[in-house]
Amino acid sequence: MNVEKIIKEYEETIFCRSNRKPFDISTKWAKHITEKASIYAFFEKGKIVYVGESGSLKARMRDVRRTVNHTLRRNIGVKLFSHIKGYEKATSKQKFPEHIEQKVNEYMETLHVVVVPILFGRTEIEEYLVYKHKPKFNTKTKRAGA
Repeated sequence: MNVEKIIKEYEETIFCRSNRKPFDISTKWAKHITEKASIYAFFEKGKIVYVGESGSLKARMRDVRRTVNHTLRRNIGVKLFSHIKGYEKATSKQKFPEHIEQKVNEYMETLHVVVVPILFGRTEIEEYLVYKHKPKFNTKTKRAGA
């Protein structure tokens, strides 16, 4: 099997509508996620808005619920809610003000997520999908040093 065919199969799995599950910000949802290394994608109204990868997806899905742990949340806050009075930028050490955190949570619960376990090459698949589809909440097209 050649590399292009493998990439195409992963891309088809990510974009298959039947694989999309509503995202739930609660801890109950993350309990059912695999521990396996995976790529994941968030969709808004059928359009891909973020692609990520992790060596332990269960831990990563717990992280996505906390602004200090995940760039997706910080990018949502900046792009969608920075115009709101009282907005303060979040960092890896400080979350948004509580009213912005609530808006980020509400927005995230409108998203759907697809999870695809992958043993190796997940960084390359993630970078390919970001480069090709340009999801609005991915800010880098390549990892630092790549």
